[in-house]
Amino acid sequence: MLRCVLAVAAQSAVRDAESNSASVFNILETLAAAGFPFFVQKLSLLFMMTRDANDPPQHQLMLRISQGAHGDDAFPVDCNFLEHFRTRNFIHLNGFVFRGEGVVRFGLFNGDQELAAWPVEVSLMAPPPVQVIAPNQATGPGAG
Repeated sequence: MLRCVLAVAAQSAVRDAESNSASVFNILETLAAAGFPFFVQKLSLLFMMTRDANDPPQHQLMLRISQGAHGDDAFPVDCNFLEHFRTRNFIHLNGFVFRGEGVVRFGLFNGDQELAAWPVEVSLMAPPPVQVIAPNQATGPGAG
């Protein structure tokens, strides 16, 4: 049986070429946008997968990104275990648009079966407070 043992969305996820270790930087749990649509230049997903000995080594999976009422996106994901029973799928989105507030769900599917998902809560940030600076007679030029 194909299983996902770890799913995470982050600003960056990489595999070190020397040590073959995975690193995840700036995990995304929440995002606050000044307005919508909100563009994120770089977003990475890491899905760590396992399979049983009787499972084939190659699988055609689907990344489904659900933005609730704001629509869905889907991308094919090739998952190749080679001769191993564990693998890591690094998915890099070089530009992603969050269309509105709500929970955005990054789900990995094998057919209709959801293997794993990572939710990100997206909200509209409060506008910054307006600071009015008025000239002060006592400290202005020529004050004495």
